[in-house]
Amino acid sequence: MLESSWLMIGPWLPPTQGRRRCWHRLLRDASTDLDAGFALWQPGIALSWLHFLWPAVLSVHEAEDEPLVFTARRSWAPLPRWEIQDADGRNVGVVRKRWLVDSRGRPVAYIDREGKGEVTHFRGSDAQDLAMFIDKRERELHFSENSGESPFTKMLVLAAALTI
Repeated sequence: MLESSWLMIGPWLPPTQGRRRCWHRLLRDASTDLDAGFALWQPGIALSWLHFLWPAVLSVHEAEDEPLVFTARRSWAPLPRWEIQDADGRNVGVVRKRWLVDSRGRPVAYIDREGKGEVTHFRGSDAQDLAMFIDKRERELHFSENSGESPFTKMLVLAAALTI
């Protein structure tokens, strides 16, 4: 999935009686039109004063054999953010309101939203686009050549696109 340069992100679908008992979203490789994977959303507790004890969790899985790619946990302290961990539980980074930050606390990308948030650019430290997320009728995530081969950068960008 992270090898794809163009992902189509489906709408959130409600829980079903099958194996997916939480909200889920399908991810397709737009260049091959094949399933790339899916995202599962497990919301936290509804009581607003206890929400920090049971944070929302987003898990992203590959299509074949459904291996875990990464998880994103909502955290509120000290500032609202999503903490991203790879399949082995290692810290990849953080998605904040305007920044993607790596595991060492260094900025990876600035989140630049255009208009009413329909187009979001992820700009690297050199101000070049790493990726572009289009949130219109079809949700598309385009990785640019500037995003490089780093799966961790792509995990952060995909997590941001799924949590926007």
